Amino acid sequence: FYPWRQLAVEQIRAGHWPLWNPYLGAGTPLAANLQTAAFYPPHVLLLLMPVEQAFGWELALHVAVAGLSAYYLGRTLGLSRFGALIVGLVYGGGGYIISRWLFASMVYAAAWLPLMLALAERPIRRTSSVSLSPRSSAGSGIRNWILDILLLALIIALQLLAGHAQTSFYSAVIIAAYALFRLIQQKTISRKPRIRSSILGICSLLLAALWGIALAAIQLLPTAELTTRSHRAGNLTDLTLAYELSFWPWRLITLLAPDFFGNPARDEYWAYGTYWEESAFVGVLPLILALAALAAWLSRRRMEGNRETLAMVPFFFLLSLLSLILAMGNHTPLYPLLFRYVPGFGLFQAPARLMIGYALGMALLAGIGVDTLRITARTRMALRITVVVGLGMAIAGTAARLALPAVRASFGDSMLRLGLTLALAAVVLLLRGRRLRRTRWQALVIALVVADLLAFGWGLAPGTDPS
Repeated sequence: FYPWRQLAVEQIRAGHWPLWNPYLGAGTPLAANLQTAAFYPPHVLLLLMPVEQAFGWELALHVAVAGLSAYYLGRTLGLSRFGALIVGLVYGGGGYIISRWLFASMVYAAAWLPLMLALAERPIRRTSSVSLSPRSSAGSGIRNWILDILLLALIIALQLLAGHAQTSFYSAVIIAAYALFRLIQQKTISRKPRIRSSILGICSLLLAALWGIALAAIQLLPTAELTTRSHRAGNLTDLTLAYELSFWPWRLITLLAPDFFGNPARDEYWAYGTYWEESAFVGVLPLILALAALAAWLSRRRMEGNRETLAMVPFFFLLSLLSLILAMGNHTPLYPLLFRYVPGFGLFQAPARLMIGYALGMALLAGIGVDTLRITARTRMALRITVVVGLGMAIAGTAARLALPAVRASFGDSMLRLGLTLALAAVVLLLRGRRLRRTRWQALVIALVVADLLAFGWGLAPGTDPS
């Protein structure tokens, strides 16, 4: 990415469009290469400071965008500020974003997904109240509806210009599935048929998508032309290449213990595949809160605020589960079926990148879980058992580290860390309502989530001297 962007900046400063790269082979298109992202608006930073410095600032900026847009999504869906803050921290600071810093365009594109989903929710809700009659109130509603579509189109264009087609495709699939779920949900809740509002909602999203594609056409048209003349034309035919970066089933344990197979930041990752392609750690406490959200939905408890929020748990749970299964690629029979028969999936390799659905779904479930959490007698007993189990794991990990030198160090270290984090998470949840002010308890939750994610991500994005 660095040489592409450096060359593009040099050509722009010289007064030329960054159309051609003469240094690769016998020459190759530069701007038409989608991942150069020559027309991506945030790249103005590359013109304001040295490219090697702007590169780092851009990545940090997009981590912030990912967190803030996830927070906004949580608020749009009716979560409290605290619940939405958990969503933002887990998505923006989780493994899917942080471990992919070396793949810049993927981080840029993933940062906009929560905001796209939030802006897709607004026209879906508004279509139930918009009327096409020429009254003044209706006119105001139509103006707001058009504004929602325009904002969604702008963010769609930004993601398309960010330079990672695979993330944009997966984002479109997630938003389409979410819109279908919400329209069916509204029809189920309402006693009256809502065919008109459903059609209006679908048309709203299609209009926003077309408008976004039109805004990004300066990039998409040259890229489409280049694609037809490259090895990227059509579906992948080399299945070994297509399935190569599938989520390794043994890496499921890293959803709880991310460094079980080592960590490249310490030059000790030793397992199959690459660390960052299969990383989707969201934190131990958020996982427990996600389970709490599922338990709250299964017991049909209702939130004190917006009841629709808890009703969205099935979608986010299925999104997380299906994304995890599909990310395994050819380790399950499901992804090969999509690859062969569903248009779009056959264009891309690395099924593990489907974990973006897991990252977003688990973050939202964690936010819902912290808002719906109720500590009952049964829950308290389960948490006490979790404390004992966690301490036992920590002791076992320490013993393995000291007494079994032949066992890989990452096993014992991961067991120790997971045990301590699990015990701390259970203790924090047990403290809820126990002579502890609500704000202090919330501060403890935030501190544990941040500490867990920092311990995971520290060292994965190292800096270096600009020279």
